Amino acid sequence: MTGVLYCLALQRLVVVQNNEVEELTALVKSLILDQSARDKRLEKEMCLQEQRWKAMQQQFQQIQQQQGQQSEHSELNVRRRTIGIQPSRDYEEDFEDDGPDPGSDGYRPRREPKLPGPKRKGFARRAAFLGGRFGGSAREEQEDKSPEKTREVCGLP
Repeated sequence: MTGVLYCLALQRLVVVQNNEVEELTALVKSLILDQSARDKRLEKEMCLQEQRWKAMQQQFQQIQQQQGQQSEHSELNVRRRTIGIQPSRDYEEDFEDDGPDPGSDGYRPRREPKLPGPKRKGFARRAAFLGGRFGGSAREEQEDKSPEKTREVCGLP
């Protein structure tokens, strides 16, 4: 009788193990399907984010280039009006745009020529900025910025 009970117990154990294996197999399959669906969603989202990132980079570079061009033109116009000179042909050639520099951000800084000026003029400006110490004042600063004074200091007619 013990042998019969033992055989019945083994059969039940085998049946229980088969049911558990089937349940585990179904569970693993569903987990794999869920994971693949998640992976596909994440991949689509990453592609969209990458496209957005590239579009933002391109817009930023365009804004940088436009800002650089606008600031150059406005600085040149201010200099021409203040000093009253016309740029030479060589000077204009320095500002021709050959496209972006192959740098990391695609933006190329511009070279600007330095205009001759008095050696001590900056001292009065700094003194006015520091609150009138060292003999400089805001009134002197305004007089120094006049076009006549600039022409006189630069030796222009």
